[in-house]
Amino acid sequence: MSTRKTALLIVVSVLLVMSIATVGCDAEDAEAEKEPIVFADMGWDLLWVNNAIAGFIIEEGYGYPVEDTTVDTPVAQTAIVDGDIDIMMEVWKDQMRDWWEEHLEKGTLLDMGPTFEEGTQGFYVPRYVIEGDEERGIEPMAPDLESVFDLKDYYHLFPDEADPDTGSIIIGVSGWEATAINEAKVEIYGLDEYFNAEEVGSTAAIEALMVSSYEAGDPLVVYYWEPTWVYGLYDYVMLEEPQHTPEVMADLSRVASGDLDVDDVDEACGYEVISVPMAATASLEERAPEVTEMLRKMYIGADENSAAAGWMHEEDAEPEEAAVWYLEQFEDRWRSWISDEEVEQRIEDALIEAGADLGG
Repeated sequence: MSTRKTALLIVVSVLLVMSIATVGCDAEDAEAEKEPIVFADMGWDLLWVNNAIAGFIIEEGYGYPVEDTTVDTPVAQTAIVDGDIDIMMEVWKDQMRDWWEEHLEKGTLLDMGPTFEEGTQGFYVPRYVIEGDEERGIEPMAPDLESVFDLKDYYHLFPDEADPDTGSIIIGVSGWEATAINEAKVEIYGLDEYFNAEEVGSTAAIEALMVSSYEAGDPLVVYYWEPTWVYGLYDYVMLEEPQHTPEVMADLSRVASGDLDVDDVDEACGYEVISVPMAATASLEERAPEVTEMLRKMYIGADENSAAAGWMHEEDAEPEEAAVWYLEQFEDRWRSWISDEEVEQRIEDALIEAGADLGG
């Protein structure tokens, strides 16, 4: 071969290698340019699992880095509207209905559809308080306890340690709108003559009370909700309240926000049994349309969510591990969220690498 041809081949080879390298760099740069997608972490277990499930799909399937930002609910509401947070996986809209409807109408918030169905909340007691527990040798303590109005007959079962002549009712986490609503309910139901309304600092503090009380066989009356890992492992009963009406709940929300005095409200009611949607900031539609398309198909499910969170607690696992467990157990469900075969394959590969047994 002539020296000139040899030199020409060398030049072509070098250019080809440079071209391939440039394409690779461009692909890496395009991947690197994807902005992180930020989830709101408002501090409860099922939400951690939900964030981890969606985060795994988004990061492994679509190549977006994901982050969690720890905030309380009011801050999350402001941040998602401003675009500082991208996704709230659980919007308990009965406690923030005015905000929810206002920003959906303005287009500053996107309704991604339900994370799970039939979210309930209210005042709970362990079932053995009402029915006893023969296996544990617990006699019924309040056999006629059915509704919140019956609590006044049994306040002595729930003594406040700091004020033993008065009962204690746990109304929620400090700073939550639901806590302020529950405080108003206690007064409107006439329970404030018998009970001190107690706030706690975190969801974990409520759950610790529920677990320790149940395992000790002690009575407890506490605001809580479903689905939840605690309810999956321990048998609690929600007390009856007057039927939910939007008008009454609207007045309770106004009391909670300080726009109405509780003395001007004559009645209270239970929370609505609702599906719990996820929300996205409006800008996410343009920035990551494939992600918003997936989120609109995503449906985690109440029982399945509780199962994953219960597994996490029983195994002392991290939310990311619970997410892998969920995606392994409910493989058909997550595959139905994905419309791109390449994305589906990337998720499957990542799950297998994480130790999931798909199809095994």
